[in-house]
Amino acid sequence: MLIRRHIGLFIVILSFIVLSFGIPFALPICYIFDLSASNRLASTRALFFIMGLLAMEIFGVLISFIIWIIEFPHLNKKRFEHRNYLLQNWWGMTIAKIGIRIYKLKFSIEEPFEITNESFILFIRHSSFIDTFLPIFLISSKHQIRLRYILKEELLFGPCLNIVGNRIPNVFVRRDKVNTQRQLEEIRNLVINMPIGEGVVLYPEGTRFTKEKQEYIRSKA
Repeated sequence: MLIRRHIGLFIVILSFIVLSFGIPFALPICYIFDLSASNRLASTRALFFIMGLLAMEIFGVLISFIIWIIEFPHLNKKRFEHRNYLLQNWWGMTIAKIGIRIYKLKFSIEEPFEITNESFILFIRHSSFIDTFLPIFLISSKHQIRLRYILKEELLFGPCLNIVGNRIPNVFVRRDKVNTQRQLEEIRNLVINMPIGEGVVLYPEGTRFTKEKQEYIRSKA
């Protein structure tokens, strides 16, 4: 976990520095390419989004360090957890807003869902990058509901998620069938020990959605 955190933080900081100095050169190139390809400024928008994402990773790590200092020696675990939940919501909401503004995204809810005081499991179809922020954008921040996540272990290379995600109840699973029983027990405890009114987020396919993966899951059900 610590190795992934350090590697991820190094890559994020290095990438942010390189892009910060290189954007005066990269931006005109991306813009000219987009105009010639008539792709609605896809490369230019991606460049700005990547810069915003890297900046938020760095800000998130800095704020998580401030929380750690303020709460030291972490005697009040509930308050420490609460502050990290607030950071998770702010971080996820800000990245979502950056993506919405840059890509001019619009949301359409066909069947409005009802929020109750019951605990629940939220199944999300993972078909795009923005799907990872939908639970925070539509549920956590809007309705002040705490969510726990079951995520793939590879995401721990994201330094902010690595730090904050391990301070609050979440489970990061390996997908190579190693220690499957132990991981199932962790997921079971995550759900069983969940307070009333909170939810668990699960991406059933475990990765980006495709019809082939859906059919495979159905065949194993």
